[in-house]
Amino acid sequence: PLSGFCSPYIMNSREVFPLFATPLTVTNNYLPDKYLEPLIKYYKEGTDIWRDTGHPYQSMQTKSKKSLDNFPDVKWYMEKDFNMFIKDLLWLKPENKFAMGTSWGTKTTPETVSHFHTHTNYFYSGVYYFEETDTPIEFQRPLQGWQFGFEKEDFNLWNNDVFQIKPKANTMVYFPSCVEHRITYH
Repeated sequence: PLSGFCSPYIMNSREVFPLFATPLTVTNNYLPDKYLEPLIKYYKEGTDIWRDTGHPYQSMQTKSKKSLDNFPDVKWYMEKDFNMFIKDLLWLKPENKFAMGTSWGTKTTPETVSHFHTHTNYFYSGVYYFEETDTPIEFQRPLQGWQFGFEKEDFNLWNNDVFQIKPKANTMVYFPSCVEHRITYH
């Protein structure tokens, strides 16, 4: 039994629990500089690494789905950081070890967008931004009973249908892979 295992949010003498919360985390100043420079060079200067998706308004992806295999130190750092984060969050036993399944880059150019999608063949996803962008990543609430269309005075974590993050340079965003997300119109 988990009663009393987490502190509730108190609202007008009511205890409100974030039942089955969807933990998303944003880490600024994520990578040490020694890892950052080679990544920037690879993704910004590499011309033969990009694959056109064939859709005129969709971002490009790297040809390789194992891009970070070219940067074993960066991959090690990201795996180590994720393992520390998820074990602290979920109180997992030390024998639980997570490894990166795939890694690819996307390039969002002006007048492109991605559609809402998930990565349900994985447990968690991470999106790393090596430069600041005005184009947010957007997350959508699952359609499980919340789509009644009530008028709201304002939006908060409890009633929002979408949640956006405008990443700064050198930012990592971790989120459950089953959460629908997209890059908004650039």
